Amino acid sequence: MLFDKTYFISNIKDLLGSFVLFNSQIFEIQDFSLNIQNFQKNYHNSQKFLEEKKYLKQKSLEYLDLLKSPILEKNNIVLSKIMERGLDDWCSFVIINVGENQNIKTKDIVVYFNYDICFLVGQVVEVYQNYSKVLLVSDIKSNVSCFVPSKNIYGVLFGNNKYILNMKLIEYKKNNNLELGDKVFTSGLGGVFQSGIYIGEISSIKRNNNGNIEKVLVDLYDEFMKLRYVFVIKN
Repeated sequence: MLFDKTYFISNIKDLLGSFVLFNSQIFEIQDFSLNIQNFQKNYHNSQKFLEEKKYLKQKSLEYLDLLKSPILEKNNIVLSKIMERGLDDWCSFVIINVGENQNIKTKDIVVYFNYDICFLVGQVVEVYQNYSKVLLVSDIKSNVSCFVPSKNIYGVLFGNNKYILNMKLIEYKKNNNLELGDKVFTSGLGGVFQSGIYIGEISSIKRNNNGNIEKVLVDLYDEFMKLRYVFVIKN
């Protein structure tokens, strides 16, 4: 059989044409895939923006209600945003975006408001020009004098780097009427935290064989895990 040069060249051209077409289709697929990824990214960013907008709108309504708060009326309060939380321990500290420029001082109290309720967050322990470090109430080095108004019982709450605090009661034998769900607030004793700031509710009560209370655990409020904005009460 004689070699047909024209036929061979024609086949080579067809093959090259198919290869070029195949490559162009691959690029089209890649471009389509990239467009999908960009769309997903933009959609995610838009959803995140809408969520943030919704959150801020809700917060603005809450802050309007804050104007009626007796704590706000009696104190000089600065709004701040949480910039960072402890990487190794989420329950240890937060960094907020106010500092010396806003006249923030160490030992200033940090709280969170939800409408007319004031929740305890912690206390400022380090202050820099534009930011401050806040020791959370859940940190193991934290202790807060507390009060259960429904039972007229006083105690001290100790942090343990968790969202559950240990409560040490004063005169255990007399404190047998505590119940699950009892609300716990700052007592104001010790001169560190003002009285009446909400901390959490009793979630566990352990008694000995005589029925006396040995151990009490207090769950922090739900919002504590997802705080983004807090207030500094300037002493």
